[in-house]
Amino acid sequence: MKKTVLITIIFVTLNCLHAQVGVKRSNVSSVSAILDFPTGSIKGIVLPAVTSAASVTPVNGMIIFDRNDQRLKYYQNNAWVFISDTGNATRAPSPNPSADPAGKGVVISDTTKDNVVGVLELRSNTKAMVLPKVANPHTSIPSPVAGTMVYDTVSQSVALFDGLVWNFLVED
Repeated sequence: MKKTVLITIIFVTLNCLHAQVGVKRSNVSSVSAILDFPTGSIKGIVLPAVTSAASVTPVNGMIIFDRNDQRLKYYQNNAWVFISDTGNATRAPSPNPSADPAGKGVVISDTTKDNVVGVLELRSNTKAMVLPKVANPHTSIPSPVAGTMVYDTVSQSVALFDGLVWNFLVED
């Protein structure tokens, strides 16, 4: 009887988990967040600095820093779109020389690792990633590297650093 109750409690608890991850925070800020970062930080997400866009198998929604032409890009409607003018690849992070032993990246919110094309994939039909929130990243982040991405709480826009300048994605 005790074993059945324990198994039931564990099963109900596991069903309540929604695969939400809070980085440096005890909980996520929204039920719609799959990945959430703290407010008021002076650090951002650093996008992959790939050898060239031609070296990846693209899928719509990818964002990269392309070392070859030193530009921030995203993949939309089956084509690469420039986010920035030419940046500075010397300000990009060094590639990780170690290979993933399984040959696959990390997936959050999915039980399978099938068809993984990114080093980190967030999979959900109902949740989204919340970017690190930084006030005035162009003055707050002391030494950004190419590919740094945050949400600027002052301009209320996504800010991306291309190695030379900050690029702000604002609504037209």
